[in-house]
Amino acid sequence: MSDKILYLDTVHIIESIPAGEFHTGRKLYDDIEPLALAVRTHEIRVKLEQVQTRQEFLARLAAIAEHARAGHSPVLHIETHGNQDGIELASREFLTWQDLKASLTAINEASNLNLLVILAACDGANLLHVIQPTERAPVRAIMGPKRTIKFGEIERATRAFYQTLFETRSARGAWTAMNDAVSSTEETFSVFPADSIFIYVFRQYLRTLCTPEELDKREARKVAEAVANGLTAERIDHFRQFFRSYVQDHPSYFAKLKRHFFFCDRYPENWERFDFTFDQCVVGLDITRGPN
Repeated sequence: MSDKILYLDTVHIIESIPAGEFHTGRKLYDDIEPLALAVRTHEIRVKLEQVQTRQEFLARLAAIAEHARAGHSPVLHIETHGNQDGIELASREFLTWQDLKASLTAINEASNLNLLVILAACDGANLLHVIQPTERAPVRAIMGPKRTIKFGEIERATRAFYQTLFETRSARGAWTAMNDAVSSTEETFSVFPADSIFIYVFRQYLRTLCTPEELDKREARKVAEAVANGLTAERIDHFRQFFRSYVQDHPSYFAKLKRHFFFCDRYPENWERFDFTFDQCVVGLDITRGPN
């Protein structure tokens, strides 16, 4: 994760914990609000929203997106139970990672790709499995535990994280402090930045959809569609050649996807802000395929 300044002015804590259980979101708010008030160089506000249902949870995300559109930079901290498929709310309703993706993307777009999400629930990394390179980035970065952790561990870790983040605005430094608060010898919390997410999903695209066999299948489908739409026989060969050239021009497709994923149409500076190249994406991959 690159060590760049994270612009933030508001930490939104959303807690959805069943009745009778310890309210970890409230405890987090009580712990870190004084840390935010102690910062003198820039103003940071901490907000707590305790919700019960799916509708309330999604409404809160929509409100955070509106807050971001008004010029604010959010950090989103979610305190819920969860598993590899998504998060469980206090009402026992379930939100899949797919359900969450659109709402997170709206916040991320409104804040110029600056949304940091911290998940108390395990398995937050599974959000990666529902992200496609053809979509917009849903987060600037997502953090969460790699294993089930004890309350005392998460309490120490989150306090260290926010204290460092508030003082330095370094997401990397805060993540390091978070891990060090639990163990100096192993990484307890994972972080997945947007650039790493894009590289991962783009490489998956190349591995799974750009093999010779898959390209032949894609070509056959497109030719069949062209025929069904009335393309004449003498033009089929030209269409086939055009399609082969298009799908094998991986650098151009990479540039198109990168512009879209990182909102470069709205924020042109993001092309340089996320300055990795096509060659860096394809290290170790064999993607050469000439026309038949």
